[in-house]
Amino acid sequence: MQLLAQGLLGLQHCCTGKMNKPNSKLNLTLWLDKDSYKSQNRLLAGFWELFSQVGNSIDPQILSKIHLKNKGIKLSKGGDLIGYPYHVLDMIRDFDSDAGLNIRVLNWFGHGMYLFVHFGKFHPYENESYFRENGFFYCLSPSPWDYPDIILKDSKTANPTLEQMNSMKYNQWIKKIDLYSLNTNPKVEIDKELNNLLEFLLLKVG
Repeated sequence: MQLLAQGLLGLQHCCTGKMNKPNSKLNLTLWLDKDSYKSQNRLLAGFWELFSQVGNSIDPQILSKIHLKNKGIKLSKGGDLIGYPYHVLDMIRDFDSDAGLNIRVLNWFGHGMYLFVHFGKFHPYENESYFRENGFFYCLSPSPWDYPDIILKDSKTANPTLEQMNSMKYNQWIKKIDLYSLNTNPKVEIDKELNNLLEFLLLKVG
């Protein structure tokens, strides 16, 4: 991923800077590095297949029990989140500002994998002790989608105050999914985190 970022940076300089010496602004060695592109494409395809397997293993009936306005599961991807590709797995997908609920797994290449739980402002489960006790952080960014602010600038806290939560237009929790600690398929860790969360939400529904 570092090679990709370097290449993108080179293109940005080329397109915005002086054009007198274009070869000095382009990483021509990277441009012709076939192995680098093959490795990157295999990695992208592997994680996309992983997300597909995770999504297919979730029972949609469970999501509907948790949230009546469940809109199902959706996978999406992009190539440029501040220069890095990303994959997103969304579940439930109700973004109503008052009572919505969404569960998101973000795979941000070069930065890590993260589990987000997004609540509407007045959702009854938004301030449950479950999140504090299971390694989640409360997001403090003005936008729930500003991942550079939340992740890179650390705009989050493990112990939000009532004043902080009242000041937000939404309630969102984040937890990093540590794949490096595994000696097995990363799907095991992702499934574990999702199953723990879904079991908690099912218990709250009763």
